[in-house]
Amino acid sequence: MSNHMVGMSLLLALAAAGQSAPAAAARIRQFAGPITDWLILGPFENPERTGASDRGAFDVDYLLPIGGEAKARISADTTVRISGVDYAAQRAKVSGMTLDFSQYYPRTDHKLVYAYAELNAPADQDAVIFLGSDDGAKVIVNGANVFETLPFPGRAVVARQDRIQVKLHKGLNTLLVKVENNTGAWGLAVEAFGGKDAAKLEAEYQREVNLRSFQDQEIGPAGTWPGYTFIPEYGGTPKIVWRDVDRVRELAGDIPLTVRWFDRDLNEVKEPKAPGRYGAVVEGKTKSGQTIRRALTFFCSSPEMFPDGDWSIDVPQLAQPVAPGAWEARKALYADTAGTLFRESVTRSETGANLLAALTEAKPNGGPGGVTESPEVLGDDYQLALKLKVLGLSDKVHPLAPPAKMAGAPAPTLHAGSPAEAGVKPEAKERIDALCRQWAEDSGEPFAILVARHGVIITHAAFGKAPDGTPVTLDYRKDVASITKAVSGMLFSQFVDQGFVAIDDPIGKVLPGFPTTGSQALTFRHLFTHTSGLEGHGNWGGIHNPYLENVVLNGLDALHPGEAHKYNGMGYDLAGKAMEMMTGKSIVRLFHEQLFRPMGIGDVPMADLAYGARLTAYQLGALGQCLANHGRYGDKRYCSEATFEQMLPKQLSQWYPKLDIEWGMGLVWYRETKAGAPTNSKDPKDLILGEHVIGHGSASSCILRVDLDN
Repeated sequence: MSNHMVGMSLLLALAAAGQSAPAAAARIRQFAGPITDWLILGPFENPERTGASDRGAFDVDYLLPIGGEAKARISADTTVRISGVDYAAQRAKVSGMTLDFSQYYPRTDHKLVYAYAELNAPADQDAVIFLGSDDGAKVIVNGANVFETLPFPGRAVVARQDRIQVKLHKGLNTLLVKVENNTGAWGLAVEAFGGKDAAKLEAEYQREVNLRSFQDQEIGPAGTWPGYTFIPEYGGTPKIVWRDVDRVRELAGDIPLTVRWFDRDLNEVKEPKAPGRYGAVVEGKTKSGQTIRRALTFFCSSPEMFPDGDWSIDVPQLAQPVAPGAWEARKALYADTAGTLFRESVTRSETGANLLAALTEAKPNGGPGGVTESPEVLGDDYQLALKLKVLGLSDKVHPLAPPAKMAGAPAPTLHAGSPAEAGVKPEAKERIDALCRQWAEDSGEPFAILVARHGVIITHAAFGKAPDGTPVTLDYRKDVASITKAVSGMLFSQFVDQGFVAIDDPIGKVLPGFPTTGSQALTFRHLFTHTSGLEGHGNWGGIHNPYLENVVLNGLDALHPGEAHKYNGMGYDLAGKAMEMMTGKSIVRLFHEQLFRPMGIGDVPMADLAYGARLTAYQLGALGQCLANHGRYGDKRYCSEATFEQMLPKQLSQWYPKLDIEWGMGLVWYRETKAGAPTNSKDPKDLILGEHVIGHGSASSCILRVDLDN
């Protein structure tokens, strides 16, 4: 425990000695279902946590003056005094599913709060409590700690993030939830169920667990040889099987697999013979009649490709803790092992099959190529064309029109100019750069920045040193993590603008098998606003899984669209599959042809639609300028003003009554307030930038802010 917390605990103990319990007063009593009414007490101080092992003030018992967390009974007139400051309880009401603490407290960063209710159970019974919290939380039922989570750096509140089994006794049961906040949003969602409701929920929960477990089951070649790269003379055609057939049988019964083979030109063949790329389309049927469809890429090789002899290879410079100079000194000893490892990894992985296919299909002396000539993208191109043929949809695709050329004056693009042209003070660049130099020195992290106004670059600079000690340059490329979602929204806006789909269209209009009506009909708004029920990032192979949509379809019954806001990346990848099916082009190729190339910003590696873009500051700045221009950049229009307005964050309750949250097509509002101002203030004098600032956060700490007002 830190000195801060030891001191705080002593103060609390001293306060407890002279503080009597509060007088009896009305308490919140309810059961069962969502807990919609609370008594809240706080906000208490919670020093900024510096790492996963730092618990801040999470373990400080701020309720010692009224008996401590284990014995506290909070009522409407409860007041706790700490260091001369009174903290009074107040009633709080849930809107949608979430209790938003920022509606009750002006400053919410690095704080703690208690939420209290009493559950009136009709009999002794087992019960289930569902918890969602932003950020960490501790749950205390009848004085006993039954659950805690303290994720670092935090998490967004999602209904039913955690499931807690408890025992309730007949009559009143106390429920105390302690919720910490790091920064940003701060909320709580709790549901409680007992008796038959709990048993029913348990059965439903287990059914959905099984569905999700089935979605995780993989297929692949049996054994290690023949693998994804094979030589017919040395073992024949790979046999494709369930990786864990016993688990599949346990979850869904026997599902025999049928395999169809296709050559590089999409011709169906009985089995691969000639060297080159091959696609295997694998299908099965569940007992309920549901179709299971997967696809894999293989490479048919020949003995000449992997001759016997010296396969020793050099390896790139490895980072510590490799002993300095170890590779150079013992290269002769280690190189053969490295070569054997390379050969085995190439032949045993689908990535290796795509690599060999790309090498054999490349034009002789065709130059270095770009992102769209990478093995992954070429593999995606092939599998998409094969899927459209197998499903009989090759003639249903339509090209997306290139960004339209505009008449009249072009929109601002990033360009050099004077501070006066940018509308900033003459010393703006000097002051920003000085702050950044200090930031790089203090953090030890290199970075590059670009700040522009009206298209005029105020500063474009790089700071700090790379791990090898060399200064970073303006070409410094960074994984921008979830800012990728904003870029994906920009591409999708072209589909909306050109009438391919509407935001609230069901994806079943595009993706076969998905319902177009009813409660399970997923829409594009569901996918982009994290309300589809999907979870995770990059699951099941992400955008590189040819039949990702079929995997999602296999678990559709476990989704509850519009019921909860669950931050995830899978909705974006599923939307990417729909965009591929509409145009007949793989998603990375679409990004390059429809966005990056027309803007003139060069190649952008894209590993995923939700987290996989690797951008320079200039590239991210150009995309931000396009947003600042409401979908225009230079002489090109990427979407109309009306479509751009649709992409902005909206209050989701107008579509999904249970959700009280604003979200857009990969965009959210950022209303960061100045020090001392209320966290949720929209008053211009309290804001660092304007009221209408859009962007997205990122796990890599990259920053995108676009001030539409200024």
